[in-house]
Amino acid sequence: MKQTYTILISILLYSIVSSAQDHIEHPLGPPPSTVDYKGKLEVETIYLMPANPEKGFYWPYYLGTPKTIKENIALYVEPNNDGRRGEPFETHAYWASIICEHALYRFANELETFALVPVFPRPKLEDGNNLYTHALTRAVVENMTDSLKRIDLQLIAMIEDAQCKIRRNNYEIQDKFMLWGFSGSGDFVTRMAMIHPEKIQCMVAGGLGGFPILPMSSLEGVSLNYPVGISDFEKLFNKKFNANAFKLIPMKLFQGDIDENDSVSEGDELSNENDFISDSYSYAQCRFINQSFGHVPVNRVAKVSGLYSQFGMQNFNYVIVPNVDHKITPIQDEALDFFIKNCTEK
Repeated sequence: MKQTYTILISILLYSIVSSAQDHIEHPLGPPPSTVDYKGKLEVETIYLMPANPEKGFYWPYYLGTPKTIKENIALYVEPNNDGRRGEPFETHAYWASIICEHALYRFANELETFALVPVFPRPKLEDGNNLYTHALTRAVVENMTDSLKRIDLQLIAMIEDAQCKIRRNNYEIQDKFMLWGFSGSGDFVTRMAMIHPEKIQCMVAGGLGGFPILPMSSLEGVSLNYPVGISDFEKLFNKKFNANAFKLIPMKLFQGDIDENDSVSEGDELSNENDFISDSYSYAQCRFINQSFGHVPVNRVAKVSGLYSQFGMQNFNYVIVPNVDHKITPIQDEALDFFIKNCTEK
């Protein structure tokens, strides 16, 4: 059954070029050229790696190779995030391929390392909501469906598979990896770093609505459940939070000062708990964030920064970018500089 599933996914992906345009809203053009991996990695190439449930991942991923490859640079990883809920799988595959191409041009070529982008779907649920896999929400972590179970572990399995292929091609690469994410994928990478800090070389995220997950169990007498905090961390992830490893992650966060994009519901959205619907936070979590940190994203940054500092982060900076709304471009150069400085173990 697993082998059949993998074959079907592969066939579906091979049809992207001919059929994806029928399902993709506002395509940027044809997807970048991809090739099958046959044991050898060539430079300036994007490889489509098929799903491999036996190795721990039920979805494919893209692996991009840079113009030049430098030894012992951490793998660059960017989770896919296309903002499309319940779309056909080929739609997510199309946008993930675009993200991988951009990741190469934007970061990996400059870092002289490989770029990995998973292709996780974002399925609709029976109640009309969606499973926000691209943000690694609580519902995603608690989901027990085989193909979508613990996608954080699935991503790690993809990364280990890619690292194995890279080493078989006689390139040295670190065990730890870099993370980049913006908006929903920014939530994903900050939460990923909290869950698996010992595996992260460095992390950059932007467009978080001023509120990343907090490395604490309670605040102001309120228990902070995931993804607000870590009070139920051990229950969810079957291990203790590795605070020492988390403190050592070089981390840079960005928030545009006119960026109003926010996954935390507020105002009329919280008028009636019985009618409340969110794919990101519970009703109680939204109320707590708004009451304790404010409902304006940029105004949350100072308090969040203070809490991270009190926690003991060794290399952490939360930057407010003036005159910038929900856009990646204005922060790319600073993000790249940060990656360059922190892409290898000291």
